[in-house]
Amino acid sequence: MDRRSGLQRPSAVRGDRRRRRILSCPTQDFVAPDLARIRSGVAKTRLGEPLTPELPVWGVVDVDDRFQVGRNKSRVFRVVGIPVAQRKDGAPGYIWLATNLPDRVAAQTVGAFYRLRWAVENLFRVLKSVGRLDELRSGKPAVIRAFAATLVGWALTQLVCAAMRAERPRCEPSPYRVFALLLANLGSLGEAGAGRRVLRERLDAFRAALWREGVNPNPGRPYARERHLAAIEK
Repeated sequence: MDRRSGLQRPSAVRGDRRRRRILSCPTQDFVAPDLARIRSGVAKTRLGEPLTPELPVWGVVDVDDRFQVGRNKSRVFRVVGIPVAQRKDGAPGYIWLATNLPDRVAAQTVGAFYRLRWAVENLFRVLKSVGRLDELRSGKPAVIRAFAATLVGWALTQLVCAAMRAERPRCEPSPYRVFALLLANLGSLGEAGAGRRVLRERLDAFRAALWREGVNPNPGRPYARERHLAAIEK
C-alpha cells in the first residue's frame, strides 16, 4: 500500500472537471468517507458504511465514496482498490486510487493507467538522477546526441533487467543500479570488442557486477507496484 500522503488526498481530484486524474489514496488518509455506491469488491450490505482498512474487501474494489471536503461540504469520488502481492507480514495488500474517471472505464484500466503514469515518472527520475539530463540546457547537436545516447542506454538497461529476471525469476533487479553499472562499463566493453578473449573477460566481470550490485536491496518497493498492477492486465 502506498504510504504517501499530503497532496495525494482525495480532495486533490477536485478542480477542472474536464481533466481526468488518478491519484494514490492511502486509506489512512481517508476522512470519514461513506460508501455511496458499490460496483465490486465490497458486499452491498456495506452501503453507507465508512471505507476503512478493516472493511472486508475482495478482488478489485470499485466504489464511490462520499468524503468531507472542508468543514461543511462533501464530495463523491470514485475509489478503486487494486490487490497486490502479500506484504511481509503475510496479509494481502491493496493500492487505493481516487479518480474522476467515469465508471465506463473499467477498474482494471484505471490501475493500468496508474501503472503507466508511474512508469513515466520513474523513467524521468532515472534520466535525471543517473543520466543527468536535468543538467542539459542546450539544443546543440552534441547535447541532442547525449540525450539520444541516454535513451538508448535506458533501453539497454531494460533488456539487461529482463535477462536477469529470466535467469533468476525470484530476483528483482534495480533499474537505477543496472543503468549506472551499464554507463560505467559501456566504454570498456566497447574498447574490448576487437579482442574476443578480452571481451569475454569484461563481459564476465560486468555480469558478476550486475548480480553483486545491480539487485534491488529493497524488493517490493517501488518496483513491485509495476509488477502487481501489470498482473491485472492478463
